[in-house]
Amino acid sequence: MKPLTHKQFDKLARELFGTVLAPHGFTCDASRHCTFTRQIGDDIVHVIMPDPGTRCVWYDVHVFPTSPRLDEDFAERFPDSLGNTLDVWGKLSETTGIGMDQQRFTCKYESNMRDRFTKTVAGLLRNIAIPFLDTIRTYDEILPHLRGPFARFNGK
Repeated sequence: MKPLTHKQFDKLARELFGTVLAPHGFTCDASRHCTFTRQIGDDIVHVIMPDPGTRCVWYDVHVFPTSPRLDEDFAERFPDSLGNTLDVWGKLSETTGIGMDQQRFTCKYESNMRDRFTKTVAGLLRNIAIPFLDTIRTYDEILPHLRGPFARFNGK
């Protein structure tokens, strides 16, 4: 059994995450990797991005809302190079939901990535990530969540 490459990770993540996210309007068609986005009107984009570690033995999941109004280079950076508007507070985990806890999910081999996704990640997407993003439908609703360099848009 060979460890996954980054290219294999992207392909498998597209498949696994797509089964959960597509029914909720997410797509990764515009991504070179496996960044899933959902357009909400003209102003809001919801992003769910599985992000493998450098050796592709684990990954974490970034969850954040964004807007073209927050980045003048939005169109050029969309979707794979957008900044996480929640900064380090945009990680998906069992303990904090969407927060600072960077939970790592195994992906060294296809079999353990599939198993961990089925047992843990799929439920976190359905029960935490999607409901969190569902609460952010307008530009004004995004503002209280902005962190890091994006916080300047909320007067912080």
